[in-house]
Amino acid sequence: MGNSIHSFKTAALALIGTAHLMAQDSLPPLDGRPAPTNLAEMWQGFDPLRDPIETEIVREWKEGEATYRYVVFTIGTFKGQKSRVAAFYGFPKSDKKLPGIVQLHGGGQRASTSSVRSAVKYGYAGLSVNWGGRVMEGAKQGDRNTDYNAITMGFKSFNYDKNKALDPGDSPRNSGWFMAVLVARRAITFLQQQPEVEPGIIGVTGHSMGGKITTDLAGIDKRVTAAVPSCGSSGTLTYGGKIWNIPGSIGKTKQSAIIGEKTFESQAYLPTLTCPVLHLNPTNDYNSPIDILTENWEKAASKNVSFSNAPHMCHLHLPENEVCTWLWFDHWLRHEFKMPENPEIRVNFKSGDGIPRVIVKPDVSRKIKAVDIYYSTEPHIITRFWRDGEAKANGDSFQAVCPILGLDKPFYAFANITYELEEPFKTKYGIDHYVITSKELIILPDELAKSGARATDQRSKLIEDFSRGWHDWYGRWDESGGSMTTYKIKDPKWHGGDGDLFCMEVKSLRDTKIDLTFSYNRWNCFMGGNEPKAKPGNYNVIKEIKGSPEWQKVSVSLDELYTESKGLQMPPANQWQYIADVNVNAKIDKIRKIYWEKNTGLIPPSPPRAPAKPGSKRPAMPKDDLPELSGQSEEFKEAVRKSLEEEKNQNKTQEK
Repeated sequence: MGNSIHSFKTAALALIGTAHLMAQDSLPPLDGRPAPTNLAEMWQGFDPLRDPIETEIVREWKEGEATYRYVVFTIGTFKGQKSRVAAFYGFPKSDKKLPGIVQLHGGGQRASTSSVRSAVKYGYAGLSVNWGGRVMEGAKQGDRNTDYNAITMGFKSFNYDKNKALDPGDSPRNSGWFMAVLVARRAITFLQQQPEVEPGIIGVTGHSMGGKITTDLAGIDKRVTAAVPSCGSSGTLTYGGKIWNIPGSIGKTKQSAIIGEKTFESQAYLPTLTCPVLHLNPTNDYNSPIDILTENWEKAASKNVSFSNAPHMCHLHLPENEVCTWLWFDHWLRHEFKMPENPEIRVNFKSGDGIPRVIVKPDVSRKIKAVDIYYSTEPHIITRFWRDGEAKANGDSFQAVCPILGLDKPFYAFANITYELEEPFKTKYGIDHYVITSKELIILPDELAKSGARATDQRSKLIEDFSRGWHDWYGRWDESGGSMTTYKIKDPKWHGGDGDLFCMEVKSLRDTKIDLTFSYNRWNCFMGGNEPKAKPGNYNVIKEIKGSPEWQKVSVSLDELYTESKGLQMPPANQWQYIADVNVNAKIDKIRKIYWEKNTGLIPPSPPRAPAKPGSKRPAMPKDDLPELSGQSEEFKEAVRKSLEEEKNQNKTQEK
């Protein structure tokens, strides 16, 4: 009996102790309640200011008059145990309090001293949060890092260790997206408590996954003064939405994803997002598809939403886009710069000849260097080729004539306005121009047919005459050559025909090689990917050139293509129709023309090459190199790897 009473008392005390611990949790446990089904329920009971920050300075150093710190601070208490996050924090010497900037890294990345240095250089206090938990830059043995302790961080909706899940069952609070936003909210709290920071002026920016977190943070936390998400602000394809069922686009979402649309997906946060937002969103991004961005952001409550898009590019920006991050913050946080108003854009189908005309009216209060109007009828967002309508001035507007080949596909259009960047910002940022992008127009086929539009365009064998340089391509090219890619040959206007040769006219005074890569069914842009001949991959041809002062013609036939990966079958004989893009990689003096030419048999092709050995192009990445992308496709992961490599190259170039 005595032992029973003692056991009862011990058990009761244990329950009281457990209840006390759980009562101290930063998020109230569900305690048998149903899992949240909307944004308000998901965040109910969380106060980002409640828990002490408990900052630990791991290391501090000076660079000139700027101070930098490697810090670790408390995110909160979950399941009775504290979670902590590592970060880099820096600030310039100043006689007044500074606006604060939270930087949120992307998938596969980590907290960045370079992003903090940029903030400090431009007069802000910067914080880069290591929410992904990778080893910190410059870490020494024994240095503390991010530790979520009793909970897990997954990135698929419900991809988590059930033993470390915050809630039992399929709760949206178990999503890594939810916890990453919670970390970002605490990052704001950290900044607000620093003596160098003006607590009421906070900006936030992030790339890729960090771009999504930036968007969600701006939607849930009213302490954000202004936000700049990069390549991650679109949200997801909305079930039953306007662009959900467009044939040849990027597929459908599942009805089961609706719970995510109402909780942890970005579109759930948009109706409560009121702060000014600038999107950095290249037109062909895989992580933030432009059409989805266009549709979902109709839900945003903010009255100040702008864009800066790099045409043709994927997951990277041009300098004239990147500088807009700081111009946006200079406008909204420091009130030292005036951003132009968004350009107005519309399309006129009633011109008499039925040719669509896109009309753009930009803000002319700042000096305009160029206006480019782009359009397309290609449904697939990621591999879409954006044609240049070659805009012409018409009073205070600009107009582009945009002929199309048919009326069975949607019509898409947007405009880029390039403005001069004047002093002192020109010197401050080291660039003399910046780009503001209009809203994208999406006109579906039934609307197009009713509009009076006519199909008047014709196919062309001439792919590129370089009258505008590499305008329709993306990459890097200088006087010695480089690497450039285009989706132009995917556009039906520039499709190769049966038996055609892909031809180039080049000049090189020295012996060299031209490496051509043709991507096949990239991102499953032509078919579902289950057919034997539909597996995406790359096909290569290397052409050797003898040095000569004369122009030389390089020709490629389909039977010269070889694959980089085993088991990938060739396209159907004499057809280029499943080629999504072409990359030209060469060190040559000049190139003047790229075109299709009928194969008469007079130009014998080079002998087919054997498939490249695995890893000969680039060392294979270990399968677990991006664990935070668990659940994503291998193509998505490979795109992230390539973007990470490109960003490293850009950083090295900037450091030089």
